[in-house]
Amino acid sequence: MASAVIERLKWGVGFLGGLPGEKTVLKMLAAVQPFAMPRKTRRLRRVYGERCARLLHNLGKADILIAPSEKAREIYEALGVPCERVAVIPHGAPPIPEARAGLPASEYDGTRPLIVGYVGTVMPHKGVATLLKAIRGFSPDKVALRIYGRAYPPRFARFIMKAIRRFPRGQVEIRGMYQPDELPRIMAGLDVVAIPALWHEPFNLVLW
Repeated sequence: MASAVIERLKWGVGFLGGLPGEKTVLKMLAAVQPFAMPRKTRRLRRVYGERCARLLHNLGKADILIAPSEKAREIYEALGVPCERVAVIPHGAPPIPEARAGLPASEYDGTRPLIVGYVGTVMPHKGVATLLKAIRGFSPDKVALRIYGRAYPPRFARFIMKAIRRFPRGQVEIRGMYQPDELPRIMAGLDVVAIPALWHEPFNLVLW
Protein backbone atom coordinates (compact mmCIF):
# COMPACT_ATOMS: atom_id res chain seq x y z
CA MET A 1 0.00 0.00 0.00
CA ALA A 2 2.85 2.38 0.82
CA SER A 3 4.44 1.61 -2.53
CA ALA A 4 1.17 2.43 -4.33
CA VAL A 5 0.87 5.76 -2.46
CA ILE A 6 4.45 6.73 -3.36
CA GLU A 7 3.88 5.78 -7.00
CA ARG A 8 0.73 7.91 -7.22
CA LEU A 9 2.55 10.88 -5.71
CA LYS A 10 5.39 10.55 -8.22
CA TRP A 11 2.98 10.24 -11.15
CA GLY A 12 1.13 13.32 -9.95
CA VAL A 13 4.19 15.55 -10.30
CA GLY A 14 6.07 13.72 -13.07
CA PHE A 15 8.91 12.65 -10.77
CA LEU A 16 11.42 10.11 -12.13
CA GLY A 17 13.63 7.97 -9.93
CA GLY A 18 13.68 7.06 -6.28
CA LEU A 19 13.18 9.26 -3.26
CA PRO A 20 15.97 9.42 -0.68
CA GLY A 21 15.60 6.44 1.64
CA GLU A 22 12.56 5.12 -0.27
CA LYS A 23 13.75 1.49 -0.52
CA THR A 24 14.74 1.37 3.14
CA VAL A 25 11.37 2.74 4.25
CA LEU A 26 9.47 0.26 2.06
CA LYS A 27 11.54 -2.67 3.39
CA MET A 28 10.81 -1.59 6.95
CA LEU A 29 7.08 -1.25 6.25
CA ALA A 30 7.03 -4.67 4.56
CA ALA A 31 8.66 -6.19 7.64
CA VAL A 32 6.20 -4.48 9.99
CA GLN A 33 3.05 -5.15 7.95
CA PRO A 34 2.50 -8.80 9.11
CA PHE A 35 2.50 -7.59 12.74
CA ALA A 36 0.56 -4.36 12.16
CA MET A 37 -2.09 -6.01 9.95
CA PRO A 38 -1.86 -9.75 10.69
CA ARG A 39 -5.34 -10.73 9.50
CA LYS A 40 -5.12 -8.75 6.27
CA THR A 41 -1.62 -10.08 5.54
CA ARG A 42 -2.71 -13.69 6.09
CA ARG A 43 -5.79 -13.15 3.91
CA LEU A 44 -3.73 -11.65 1.07
CA ARG A 45 -1.26 -14.53 1.16
CA ARG A 46 -4.09 -17.05 1.18
CA VAL A 47 -5.99 -15.39 -1.67
CA TYR A 48 -2.92 -15.07 -3.89
CA GLY A 49 -1.94 -18.66 -3.15
CA GLU A 50 -5.44 -19.90 -4.03
CA ARG A 51 -5.44 -17.88 -7.25
CA CYS A 52 -2.09 -19.34 -8.32
CA ALA A 53 -3.19 -22.88 -7.52
CA ARG A 54 -6.48 -22.43 -9.40
CA LEU A 55 -4.74 -21.10 -12.51
CA LEU A 56 -2.22 -23.96 -12.54
CA HIS A 57 -5.04 -26.46 -12.02
CA ASN A 58 -6.99 -25.06 -14.98
CA LEU A 59 -3.91 -25.02 -17.23
CA GLY A 60 -3.20 -28.61 -16.22
CA LYS A 61 -6.61 -29.73 -17.51
CA ALA A 62 -5.89 -28.57 -21.08
CA ASP A 63 -4.96 -31.20 -23.66
CA ILE A 64 -2.41 -28.81 -25.19
CA LEU A 65 -1.23 -25.27 -24.52
CA ILE A 66 0.23 -22.83 -27.04
CA ALA A 67 3.09 -20.44 -26.27
CA PRO A 68 4.31 -17.84 -28.79
CA SER A 69 8.02 -18.37 -28.04
CA GLU A 70 10.49 -20.73 -26.37
CA LYS A 71 11.03 -18.14 -23.65
CA ALA A 72 7.31 -18.06 -22.86
CA ARG A 73 7.31 -21.87 -22.71
CA GLU A 74 10.25 -21.79 -20.28
CA ILE A 75 8.41 -19.32 -18.02
CA TYR A 76 5.30 -21.52 -17.93
CA GLU A 77 7.45 -24.57 -17.18
CA ALA A 78 9.17 -22.71 -14.31
CA LEU A 79 5.72 -21.98 -12.84
CA GLY A 80 4.83 -25.67 -12.81
CA VAL A 81 3.02 -26.16 -16.12
CA PRO A 82 3.95 -29.54 -17.70
CA CYS A 83 6.25 -28.58 -20.60
CA GLU A 84 5.22 -31.64 -22.66
CA ARG A 85 1.79 -30.07 -23.11
CA VAL A 86 3.15 -26.75 -24.41
CA ALA A 87 3.53 -26.27 -28.16
CA VAL A 88 5.48 -23.27 -29.43
CA ILE A 89 3.73 -21.53 -32.33
CA PRO A 90 5.06 -18.04 -33.17
CA HIS A 91 2.60 -15.18 -33.53
CA GLY A 92 1.45 -14.20 -36.97
CA ALA A 93 2.55 -10.72 -37.99
CA PRO A 94 2.02 -8.38 -40.92
CA PRO A 95 4.69 -8.14 -43.62
CA ILE A 96 7.69 -5.95 -42.82
CA PRO A 97 7.25 -2.62 -44.65
CA GLU A 98 9.83 -2.07 -47.36
CA ALA A 99 12.18 0.87 -47.02
CA ARG A 100 11.95 3.47 -49.76
CA ALA A 101 15.07 4.83 -51.44
CA GLY A 102 16.52 8.12 -50.26
CA LEU A 103 15.72 7.82 -46.55
CA PRO A 104 17.77 10.19 -44.37
CA ALA A 105 19.99 7.62 -42.66
CA SER A 106 23.25 9.13 -41.39
CA GLU A 107 25.85 7.23 -39.41
CA TYR A 108 26.53 8.55 -35.93
CA ASP A 109 30.01 10.10 -35.78
CA GLY A 110 29.94 11.87 -32.40
CA THR A 111 29.54 15.37 -33.81
CA ARG A 112 25.82 15.52 -32.99
CA PRO A 113 23.56 14.11 -30.25
CA LEU A 114 23.01 10.36 -30.31
CA ILE A 115 19.34 9.91 -31.28
CA VAL A 116 17.69 7.19 -29.17
CA GLY A 117 14.22 6.12 -30.21
CA TYR A 118 11.35 4.35 -28.52
CA VAL A 119 8.73 2.98 -30.91
CA GLY A 120 5.48 1.36 -29.76
CA THR A 121 2.80 1.63 -27.13
CA VAL A 122 3.79 3.87 -24.22
CA MET A 123 2.52 2.04 -21.12
CA PRO A 124 3.94 1.61 -17.60
CA HIS A 125 5.20 -1.96 -18.15
CA LYS A 126 6.99 -0.97 -21.38
CA GLY A 127 9.73 0.74 -19.36
CA VAL A 128 9.56 4.23 -20.89
CA ALA A 129 9.98 5.81 -17.44
CA THR A 130 13.16 3.75 -16.99
CA LEU A 131 14.41 4.97 -20.37
CA LEU A 132 13.69 8.58 -19.38
CA LYS A 133 15.70 8.10 -16.18
CA ALA A 134 18.63 6.80 -18.25
CA ILE A 135 18.46 9.71 -20.70
CA ARG A 136 18.39 12.17 -17.79
CA GLY A 137 22.04 11.29 -17.06
CA PHE A 138 23.22 12.88 -20.33
CA SER A 139 23.37 16.45 -21.58
CA PRO A 140 21.17 17.45 -24.57
CA ASP A 141 24.22 17.86 -26.82
CA LYS A 142 25.15 14.21 -26.17
CA VAL A 143 21.87 12.24 -26.21
CA ALA A 144 18.30 12.96 -27.36
CA LEU A 145 15.20 10.76 -27.16
CA ARG A 146 12.34 10.49 -29.66
CA ILE A 147 9.19 8.62 -28.58
CA TYR A 148 6.82 7.31 -31.26
CA GLY A 149 3.48 5.88 -30.16
CA ARG A 150 0.40 6.47 -28.06
CA ALA A 151 0.65 6.85 -24.28
CA TYR A 152 -2.06 5.36 -22.06
CA PRO A 153 -3.86 4.99 -19.71
CA PRO A 154 -4.54 8.75 -19.45
CA ARG A 155 -3.04 9.06 -15.96
CA PHE A 156 0.23 7.54 -17.18
CA ALA A 157 0.17 9.75 -20.28
CA ARG A 158 -0.08 12.83 -18.04
CA PHE A 159 2.81 11.55 -15.92
CA ILE A 160 5.02 11.07 -18.99
CA MET A 161 4.26 14.57 -20.28
CA LYS A 162 5.05 16.10 -16.88
CA ALA A 163 8.31 14.12 -16.69
CA ILE A 164 9.34 15.24 -20.19
CA ARG A 165 8.80 18.88 -19.28
CA ARG A 166 11.57 18.50 -16.68
CA PHE A 167 14.13 17.91 -19.47
CA PRO A 168 15.94 20.65 -21.39
CA ARG A 169 13.91 21.83 -24.38
CA GLY A 170 14.19 19.46 -27.34
CA GLN A 171 16.08 16.66 -25.58
CA VAL A 172 12.96 14.45 -25.30
CA GLU A 173 10.10 14.64 -27.80
CA ILE A 174 6.89 12.63 -28.19
CA ARG A 175 6.21 12.29 -31.91
CA GLY A 176 2.84 10.57 -31.48
CA MET A 177 1.12 7.80 -33.42
CA TYR A 178 2.51 6.30 -36.60
CA GLN A 179 1.40 3.91 -39.33
CA PRO A 180 3.30 0.65 -40.03
CA ASP A 181 4.45 1.89 -43.44
CA GLU A 182 6.13 4.85 -41.69
CA LEU A 183 8.51 2.60 -39.72
CA PRO A 184 11.35 2.61 -42.28
CA ARG A 185 11.39 6.44 -42.26
CA ILE A 186 11.25 6.52 -38.44
CA MET A 187 14.04 3.95 -38.04
CA ALA A 188 16.23 5.77 -40.56
CA GLY A 189 16.21 8.82 -38.29
CA LEU A 190 17.35 6.91 -35.19
CA ASP A 191 20.81 5.76 -34.08
CA VAL A 192 19.55 3.41 -31.36
CA VAL A 193 16.17 1.75 -30.84
CA ALA A 194 15.48 1.05 -27.15
CA ILE A 195 13.08 -1.69 -26.02
CA PRO A 196 13.19 -1.34 -22.21
CA ALA A 197 10.24 -3.57 -21.25
CA LEU A 198 10.05 -4.37 -17.53
CA TRP A 199 9.00 -7.99 -18.06
CA HIS A 200 9.42 -10.70 -20.68
CA GLU A 201 7.26 -9.85 -23.67
CA PRO A 202 5.71 -12.84 -25.48
CA PHE A 203 6.24 -11.08 -28.82
CA ASN A 204 7.56 -7.60 -29.62
CA LEU A 205 6.29 -6.40 -32.98
CA VAL A 206 8.76 -3.48 -33.24
CA LEU A 207 11.72 -5.76 -32.56
CA TRP A 208 10.42 -8.25 -35.14
